[in-house]
Amino acid sequence: MKLKLFQKIICFAFFAAAFVSLSPRVALAAITEVQPLRFGTFALRNNDASHNLIIFPNGTISASPNYLFFSDGQEGQYTVSGFPAATPLIINVTVNPLVYGGGGEQFTVSSPQVWPGSVVTDGGGNASFNVGATLSTSGSGVMYFNGGFNGT
Repeated sequence: MKLKLFQKIICFAFFAAAFVSLSPRVALAAITEVQPLRFGTFALRNNDASHNLIIFPNGTISASPNYLFFSDGQEGQYTVSGFPAATPLIINVTVNPLVYGGGGEQFTVSSPQVWPGSVVTDGGGNASFNVGATLSTSGSGVMYFNGGFNGT
């Protein structure tokens, strides 16, 4: 009797161990914003035509001479964790206009860029990447309000 009970316990332990080892593992993936994408603090000489300000994912800036900078913009820097090792990731970036709380003209944000172009997790399931984008004025001839513009 004791031997049969022992065999059943061993058999149950074996099946439980096999079940646990064959069960899919759920990854708890996370993204961390190390540094937000910012276009800086600037004034515009005019809005008679559309003027571009590009923040590249490597941190370099290209801007129309109509932007007068008080502080430079910066690329966004992000890390991800909790993925399986050596996993290629697809990074999709959605951009929205930058708006002033009181209305008025909006800045258009477009052409998001991710660097590196191919993001693959390391042996620990982590990866880092940078994001840049283009900011454009409306070109309507109407000047922008003085103050902070926000977007997501």
